[in-house]
Amino acid sequence: MSDEVAAALGELAAFAGLSEAQRETLAARMTPRSYAAGEAIVQVGEPGTSVHLVLDGEVVITAALGIELARLGRGRLVGAVAYASGVRRTATCTASGPVRTTELAEADARALAAEDPQIALAVQLAVGAQLAADFRHTAATVSDLLGQHARHRAARTRHYDVVVIGGGPLGIAYATFLHRLRPFTKIAVLERRPAPFYKIGESTLGPSVRGFKSLGMNANMLRRLFEIKLGLSFWWAGEKTSGEFHSPWEIGQFDETFQLERRTMEIALIAAARRRGLDVFQNHRVIMGSSTLSATGNELVVEDPDGAEVRFRARVVCDASGLASVIPHTLDLYTKKADTFQTNTYFGYFRKRGAPDLQWWDLPHTRHMCLPEGWVWFIDLVSWQKTPDDRLEAMVEHMLDLEDGTDETWPTRQELIEKFGCETEEIVSIGITPREDLDDSAGRDRVARFRHFVDRYPPYKWIMDHFELIDEAYPGHQPIISMNKLVHDSAHYAGDGWLAIGDAAFFVNPLLSPGLAHGFGTAFIAAQTTVIALNQYNTSASGFAAYEAYARDMFEQLLAENEMMYRSFQHPEAMDAVFKLKYVQATTQPRRLHTNPYDVNDAFSLNILEPAYRDYVQRVLTIQRDAETAGADPNDTAARLTRLVEPWLERFRKDEDWRAAGFDRFFSNLDIDLQRVSKGSDREVLVPTWVCPTCARRVLKTITRCFNCGTTQPGADMMKG
Repeated sequence: MSDEVAAALGELAAFAGLSEAQRETLAARMTPRSYAAGEAIVQVGEPGTSVHLVLDGEVVITAALGIELARLGRGRLVGAVAYASGVRRTATCTASGPVRTTELAEADARALAAEDPQIALAVQLAVGAQLAADFRHTAATVSDLLGQHARHRAARTRHYDVVVIGGGPLGIAYATFLHRLRPFTKIAVLERRPAPFYKIGESTLGPSVRGFKSLGMNANMLRRLFEIKLGLSFWWAGEKTSGEFHSPWEIGQFDETFQLERRTMEIALIAAARRRGLDVFQNHRVIMGSSTLSATGNELVVEDPDGAEVRFRARVVCDASGLASVIPHTLDLYTKKADTFQTNTYFGYFRKRGAPDLQWWDLPHTRHMCLPEGWVWFIDLVSWQKTPDDRLEAMVEHMLDLEDGTDETWPTRQELIEKFGCETEEIVSIGITPREDLDDSAGRDRVARFRHFVDRYPPYKWIMDHFELIDEAYPGHQPIISMNKLVHDSAHYAGDGWLAIGDAAFFVNPLLSPGLAHGFGTAFIAAQTTVIALNQYNTSASGFAAYEAYARDMFEQLLAENEMMYRSFQHPEAMDAVFKLKYVQATTQPRRLHTNPYDVNDAFSLNILEPAYRDYVQRVLTIQRDAETAGADPNDTAARLTRLVEPWLERFRKDEDWRAAGFDRFFSNLDIDLQRVSKGSDREVLVPTWVCPTCARRVLKTITRCFNCGTTQPGADMMKG
């Protein structure tokens, strides 16, 4: 326990100057305490002879008549006012749920002062910092009470250093990263909806999972909430006269990632964020037309759940509102340029009627079918949609209370479902995303637009015969959902007093899941830049220049790479050449999935900004664009692309470190010399798995019990013996 307390002390700025041994000495003097929901930690009228450091959970501070004054989470001190002043308690502090603290008694503090004055000074600084935070909060509360009436209710003003618009994954990520980099920053997250709801955006890559783990969702929790994903599979299915597939690619079993249901994910992220002490306000709608943004300070006018007007003042506003892009829209910066390579999408949710007899289809991958017009995704999901919010929230809170431990020490998914009265359903997300210039499905309804491409290609139709469309997988949504002109951008990603991250800044295409994989990167670089801007008292546009440059580079490269991939789908051999260029480059990314926390290296994940790679992408695009404009034979274009990428591949063939690392284990269809081969199902992989004989789930070999149903790995007992 003392190690945990010492680590918690190290998170506070006041104790950062102490040595590890000094923090351990202080921790040894403190007493661990645990409280159930509703239990008082300190009460009005008690002597203020100790102070508590919150380790886990949330503490509610209430004054006379039950008036709530504040809520304190991890890293905050409880009982500091009475402790510092030597008077009796003036407020009651109650556990809102399970809470763990560590208590420092006044007598132990005096003994420490005699033993090590530096420790005593650090304690005094920590108490002073908490008192300052309490004072700011009290001042804001008093300001609220003295505000003018609006719509017959009191208009209130809240003061923060940073306000985030949007409580989705990237808004929570930015706030959490910023809190970690600058712990004393006061941050509010404003989410317009009362509870998380359905959104598209389900597949993840390694950098995304590292991001989620940094936000408080460990691997045990992710396995129980979501479908496991172990890689990517591709088939070229552009034959109109036969049912043949070409150029199969299997890139997998090198990372354990997940297929997400967004509502479930956001419930977990918001719960984890609140435990870290972040203020998340749900059902708070920002009225941008009445708000002001400037380098000298921002004021957001917000409508609270009761319809009352609340004003949030902050030095920085971060727009993480997703596709709504509230600040770029308000400032007339949002754009969909006419000359951009655009795409559309038509997607829905399906039940399985069987499994296609196709190599690699049984692997837990995001499956892609590539056509001359675009590509199709197939994503397996565990849907919790039929589980009410309160039950899902209770289950999530329970998992957040569990120790990380090994997977085998956790309850299985089925045990959690039974314990909390939840209901799940296995469904499949399927969508086609065609190029706008080749999308000839206009004039049809949504279902007909989706079926238009199914009926055009026999391989695609054969696959779809194994699925049945769900009429209403998510309430309020049509069976097939359509979105046109997916690519959007902003003239600027930052300005005086504000910045935009993730989809609020730009969006390209769902191919290869860039929204989260690179969205976490924009969130982290934005948080880094915000720290510098706040510390240098420069929150003008120039203070965010580093972030603006990074985001602009990322958007332009994602756009170029996406166009290159799409144009390669004109021919299976062109697709082969481009995939070798793309995915061999991606293997050079260090495997950092299980190393925490998320850091600046992750923001440059998959190495897509490497200058040599960017140059190759442009050279490929030049050939592709010229060939399509001239109406060149796709066979000739494919041959030119194959010759072009050959020197790039030779660079890796001659790299002894790359060969020694065995990066060919990423692929079922390439050997170490990057020649196409067909490896068996027993190929050597980086992340071996076993198949549960009861529920058919893939489970990591290092885990001896199925996380879903609890079945023991065959032979596990013998291995232990």
